Amino acid sequence: MNDVLHGALPGVYPLVPQATISVGEISQRWTGRRSLSQSGTGDLEHGNDRWFVPWPRAPARGRFSGWGALMQVAVAQSVIGWEAATTAVHAAAQHADSLGIRVNIAVVDTGGNLAAFLRMPGAFLHSIDIAIDKAYTAASFGLPTSHWHAALQQESVAVREGIVRRPRFVVFGGGLPIKQADQRIGGIGVSGGSEAQDEACAQAGLAAIGLTL
Repeated sequence: MNDVLHGALPGVYPLVPQATISVGEISQRWTGRRSLSQSGTGDLEHGNDRWFVPWPRAPARGRFSGWGALMQVAVAQSVIGWEAATTAVHAAAQHADSLGIRVNIAVVDTGGNLAAFLRMPGAFLHSIDIAIDKAYTAASFGLPTSHWHAALQQESVAVREGIVRRPRFVVFGGGLPIKQADQRIGGIGVSGGSEAQDEACAQAGLAAIGLTL
């Protein structure tokens, strides 16, 4: 070990023998040695976990200058599943049909990616993009689009006038965040009726998959 630390094997540094490395709820035991790349970084694989270790660049004489910090490169993120997304848009359409209106319904995941879409025959064409953007806005901030008018009253003039100019940002009713156990997993947007009707359809979509606001 001392030979390695003092440059007998330049550019090769051992992991702490039998040391426990903890990040969040993850704790793994690592042994052995890891060769540094030219940039002074390396990665480790242990089971299904992959870690990136920003090791300090080795000094010219190959002397050890300290341990790098351990970081997790990728994290798991929950998003709405395709079955739930399609169930929600169908339920929203059924509710719209009971109201005698024709609407467009969109569901997006937490990244704003379209997960499901349904256009009822006769629904306004411009409402296609509006429905998608309502879902996008709700998923982005985790706030129903109908709440934005009141929320912005507490902000400065700059915020009130600036944020509404953002592309795809909608500040009227019909978009709801989709949350499960307080974790945002997507958004649903409905357009084609009044604000109240659109939001009621979106609520019906959430109810069909066992969720509420």
